[in-house]
Amino acid sequence: MKQFIFGHPDRAERAAFSNLLRDVGERGSLKQRLAAYAPDIIYLRWLTPVPGLLRKLKEVGPVVLDIHADDIAEVTRGSFVRSLFLRCFRDAEMSRADGATFVVSELAKSPSFRAVRGPRGVFVNASWLHRRDRPAVLPRPRIGISVGVANPWAGLDRFARLAESSSLAADWVVVCPVDAAAGVRNVVGERVIVVSTEDEDGYVSELSTWSAAIGSLALERAGLRTASPLKVRDYIGVGIPTVLPYWDEGLADVQDPLLLKLAGASNSPVDNIDVSVLDAFVLQSNGHNLPESVSARVAAQAVERRRIVFLRSIAGLA
Repeated sequence: MKQFIFGHPDRAERAAFSNLLRDVGERGSLKQRLAAYAPDIIYLRWLTPVPGLLRKLKEVGPVVLDIHADDIAEVTRGSFVRSLFLRCFRDAEMSRADGATFVVSELAKSPSFRAVRGPRGVFVNASWLHRRDRPAVLPRPRIGISVGVANPWAGLDRFARLAESSSLAADWVVVCPVDAAAGVRNVVGERVIVVSTEDEDGYVSELSTWSAAIGSLALERAGLRTASPLKVRDYIGVGIPTVLPYWDEGLADVQDPLLLKLAGASNSPVDNIDVSVLDAFVLQSNGHNLPESVSARVAAQAVERRRIVFLRSIAGLA
């Protein structure tokens, strides 16, 4: 498989306006490099619009957007300038796409994406991680949550409050990349252990020690009621008993005592978990894995096969 990489390692260190100017200035260069690559289809993660980018990319091949969040809720929070920018350019840019994929049906049906034309597909997140061996019963259960950065919708503040309220003699852990550790520590305080990892091996090694994992705790801050977070897919793929404070359509028909669902299909995410229920779940889960059949539900192979069929149909290769 060929891989095309375009970007700058210092992007995260630059101001948003500086990145926008650079993005606009490099549209032509990106088009030329993509044309040399000769793709059958361009699959583009949607984050925020670059004015005129999709018009140039469509001269190379059909463009499909990959949408994982409501950017109106995520990007514009608390910023009039960002909101104004999105409303000026967002719909016009989206309307140029030949189709889109969404990570949950809620996003696919959202009025926020009414400008998207062409076919729509829903493909929940999935995991490539392998199951761990059956874990030992720990004298101090280990309860974890994983984040890439300290996004508000992860609910690390709520995770810290659960740790403070719990009556268990347990270790409460956040695993994150090394460059996110300082921001995470600022949110969770001293009661929660922060484990920073440099690579996937370190990440998987830490996950494998957990007695139980907890999914995103403040999903409503991202303007969503449902989700299928990749991090939670990793928990389940590894076999960790998991708490879901929101509805996950990809696991709708899974019923297992080691998968604790706190919200139904029509409910909002739970923003105030009963810590006694959580403590009982952790004690029940200590030393156990989810069944192999449940881990298999989040395996990436089946999801990605369906995605390829969808993309090929838009590219005219079906």
